[in-house]
Amino acid sequence: MAVYSAANLPTTTFATSTVAAAPTTVPTAAPYVHAACYVDNLDGRLLSVAEDDSTGTIELCASHCVGAAGGPYAYFGMEYYSQCFCGNTYNESAPASSGCSFPCSGNAGEICGGSNAMDIYYNTQLVATAPQRTTPT
Repeated sequence: MAVYSAANLPTTTFATSTVAAAPTTVPTAAPYVHAACYVDNLDGRLLSVAEDDSTGTIELCASHCVGAAGGPYAYFGMEYYSQCFCGNTYNESAPASSGCSFPCSGNAGEICGGSNAMDIYYNTQLVATAPQRTTPT
């Protein structure tokens, strides 16, 4: 039988792992409300004004689109981790997308669009009704 003192107690080390929570859609970033995820492409952007790519969060993009030259804008959108876009109109015939799943570069808990997929938000002070979502592609 082994005799132990406080100086030579056996120790056991357990490995731990952390599983990050999946990012989620931010429902509001005042004065904006999430509308839907839409297909976007380089040949015909949904929103016409590209803002600074370093925004990295939904809240910072919303802030840029409220305070940007020409703003406040009626819509803003996030795409591909950090790309922020603003505009007063968007292509309402753009098909909905199920491709918005990329975490924001500035907050991995938020979804910032996807590859050729833009999360669109609308300004409730400037847009009377929410944009209508069609069937995802």
